[in-house]
Amino acid sequence: MAGIAAVWLGVFLLPLFVTMARSPSVPLGQLGARQAAPAPRPDARWTARVTLSGPVSGSWNGPLDVASTAPDRRCRVAAQRFTGLDFRRTAATGDLDIAFYLPRGAAAPGTYDLTDSSHGAGVLVAYTRATNQFQYWGPGGRGPEEPRPPGRITATLDVSADGSGTLTATNLLSVYVTSGDPSFDLPLDVAMSFTCA
Repeated sequence: MAGIAAVWLGVFLLPLFVTMARSPSVPLGQLGARQAAPAPRPDARWTARVTLSGPVSGSWNGPLDVASTAPDRRCRVAAQRFTGLDFRRTAATGDLDIAFYLPRGAAAPGTYDLTDSSHGAGVLVAYTRATNQFQYWGPGGRGPEEPRPPGRITATLDVSADGSGTLTATNLLSVYVTSGDPSFDLPLDVAMSFTCA
């Protein structure tokens, strides 16, 4: 009887021991535990280089905040969904904020005239000094009574299918000012290049 029992134990337990020996060792505390899912990749991110010429001048690098109908980690998909981008930079001398928006319903890739605000497009540059004096520039200026610069006012956004692009604006006019510095009333030029990763 003992011999029969030994045979049965050998038949059922030997394959189990072999399987365990071939399997990678797992700590007892992890037996039966679910494996952690990989962390999701973050949404696509944009970075930009900005150069200003005029009352505010200089160059800056940094991230772009994205306004989107549905963020995505893939640049080609995210580029088709964003509705605008916002570049912000804080420095000892003041804060810079450049925001631009595509026409309503627009999707990349494409080239957009941001001086035409009738379809929701636009670009606005804000600069705030450390003394809380601030200034805004845009294509429209403060009104028809404001003197126009000799050059043409332009604001062109070009977006590629991979999410990279450029923003070029010339002769942006003073929209609002609290500074007593008359130079802030002069036109402003903006050159921006951005990429997505």
